[in-house]
Amino acid sequence: MRTGLNKSEVQMVLQEANDAILYFNSQGTPVKLPGVGTFSPSVNREGAFKINFRTDANLKKRINAPDAYTGTLVNKSRAGLDNAGYKELWDADHPGNPLEV
Repeated sequence: MRTGLNKSEVQMVLQEANDAILYFNSQGTPVKLPGVGTFSPSVNREGAFKINFRTDANLKKRINAPDAYTGTLVNKSRAGLDNAGYKELWDADHPGNPLEV
């Protein structure tokens, strides 16, 4: 998908969004990017500042749709393995360094 913008224009737009998120979040105001998600500031008990991100519900739904991913899966056969299955693979590939679970 193309935007009609060139690379430098896209980078400029993203930098402006970055600056806006930092500015408003540092003042305690969440920033919602429609169709993308919401960046919300928080402060933990020690007083450390953190930015939380909550993905837009529709974007999340579309990304998680069963046929949404069209890329190549490396090690597709390993999808769904439990810890014992991964241990078995590791131990077979690393006989001198077996995992202890």
